[in-house]
Amino acid sequence: MNIYKNGYIVDTVNNINIASVTKQVYLNSFGKLGINTLMDVFKGDIVIPVFRLYLLYDNEQVRMDASEDFISGDLSIQYQSGQRRSMNITLANIDDKWNPKPITGLIWTGSKFRLDTGILIKDTLYWKQQGVFLVKDPQSARENSNQTISLSLCDKFGLLDGTVYGRTSLKTIVPVGVPMYQAFNVLLNSDRGNGVPFDFKPILFNTRHKNTLTYYTIKQEGGNTLGEIFTDMGDTISSDVYYNEFGNMIVKSIVNEFISANFPVVYRFNENDKDIISASINYNTSQTRNKITVKGAIVNGYQFSATAKNRNPKSDYCIQYNGEIPEYISDSKLYADELCMDRAMYELINYTRGSKTLNLSCTYLPVLDINQSVLVYYPSLGLYNENYIIDAISMSISSDAKTVLTLTNTNEVIF
Repeated sequence: MNIYKNGYIVDTVNNINIASVTKQVYLNSFGKLGINTLMDVFKGDIVIPVFRLYLLYDNEQVRMDASEDFISGDLSIQYQSGQRRSMNITLANIDDKWNPKPITGLIWTGSKFRLDTGILIKDTLYWKQQGVFLVKDPQSARENSNQTISLSLCDKFGLLDGTVYGRTSLKTIVPVGVPMYQAFNVLLNSDRGNGVPFDFKPILFNTRHKNTLTYYTIKQEGGNTLGEIFTDMGDTISSDVYYNEFGNMIVKSIVNEFISANFPVVYRFNENDKDIISASINYNTSQTRNKITVKGAIVNGYQFSATAKNRNPKSDYCIQYNGEIPEYISDSKLYADELCMDRAMYELINYTRGSKTLNLSCTYLPVLDINQSVLVYYPSLGLYNENYIIDAISMSISSDAKTVLTLTNTNEVIF
């Protein structure tokens, strides 16, 4: 494992200094470098992965740097509402330092960690934050004289969906006619049962639907989870609900981006470059739908509705080539034709993503995230500068880290 310590990148396995560092740039600094610089770095001969693990207080301020005990791990990011980021890590547990204990121990169920991934360019270390994670299931182990602890972690949505701490017994009610942004805030700031709100951080909310009013009474009752309520509310405004790399809840619709094909390319892959290890294409035809009809509420005898169809001739699954493959959705919380159309487009995109995926096994690439666009030139697979959207990322956390990407061709999801 390569970590930063006292001005050096240190290989903790061999206990040697690999390189000196004179400057660090924080937050998601890769985006400031530009695509050409990124490609020069990650397609070069020597790429040194660097990792940093922080234990956090509940308010997400740094409690301690745990990097020296960090042995290995893996990170997964999956496009979906709800839990999007997960991580497994192994720590050296010398003198039972990391044994889980409530109150007196360093960690317990729900303890928070933060992962940063880095890259050295000349003498500057650039960092990208990869998420705020909650401890779910610790497992201690001893092999000969080596004592370790393995932790399974989820992102902060685990506080809301029952993964961590179970289901709340409290009741929160949001009445009809409240702006959606306010409704989300009321629920997220409600007491989780110990006098502390579910989250301290602000919500980054979809501007288009920030003032859309609730059409129904939102109730958090015993046995329900906030996670179920949040994703249900997100469906009403055709938005994903999830946590980003900084631990902020995001409520965002990507329908407009797909309609306008507004996905700036952040990276380019070429078949014979050193950053690609292998590639394959998978077809998942059974999950595909190319016509979505949404039926909403009935008001004064009129039922709100809309239909979205895939008629893009560049898509292998368009109606012209396959006939109609329909799906019908009924949601009485949709009280306008516009909301029904947004939902139909949203569902059409989600049904189509993954229908035909490109899987790339790559070297260490900490710069990428879900819903970013990359350009792929891979002639042996019949791909000539094709634009792809990222569906999933998995990354090993080690000195020889690798990244696996799952991507959907944007031709399949632009209608």
